[in-house]
Amino acid sequence: MKSIAFYNNKGGSGKTTLSFNAACYFAEHGLKVVAVCLDPQRDLLKYFAGPDGMLLKDEVIELRNIVAAYSPNKLPEGVDCDVLIADCPPDIAISRKVRPTRWVSPVDNNFSLDNLAGVLRDLRLSAPVTAVMNKAGAGGKWAAEELSHALSTMRDIDIHKEEICQSRVIARAMAEHRPVWETRFSKRAEGTKQIERFCAYLMRVCGLKPGARQKWPEWKR
Repeated sequence: MKSIAFYNNKGGSGKTTLSFNAACYFAEHGLKVVAVCLDPQRDLLKYFAGPDGMLLKDEVIELRNIVAAYSPNKLPEGVDCDVLIADCPPDIAISRKVRPTRWVSPVDNNFSLDNLAGVLRDLRLSAPVTAVMNKAGAGGKWAAEELSHALSTMRDIDIHKEEICQSRVIARAMAEHRPVWETRFSKRAEGTKQIERFCAYLMRVCGLKPGARQKWPEWKR
């Protein structure tokens, strides 16, 4: 089993967005996925709850070959799946508790980059780290170029070369609690393609073998 933890000590960097879409993408390609919400806010679990995102209590949600569950601050043990996706809270202590086979850290501005630099040594002790520029362009072209250059100077880290840009399509998908490629008019949008290419890249670097892609099921619980 592979386990991938999405983490940055800065809130709002896009951990939940990427972890949700990665879990859905992997599942659509025939992998058995467990998506774990480690964050007490339970945002990842709310997305799997469907369009209304209402949770009356902590629960386990099953959608075809995805199981989504709430497990605050720790990875569950004895899980039977191909890949476990963990959405971590913005808490520096989590880096010392969670030991996945790969860390993924979204970087959306200098604060999130500084936070990653501050915990990178701790993260690297347990697993390789993949960083991705997320919401690129939100602060303007110059800011994005400066951030990209600063990220490229970091050592001992895997950097996804393609930025994921600020996108209304991605924002709309998350508002509807659906994978970005499952919203209306999203198929040809660049934001959709960037998310999908990132998920495919993550699948490769983690050594996961995808099957034929299947259509995402309707939300039924």
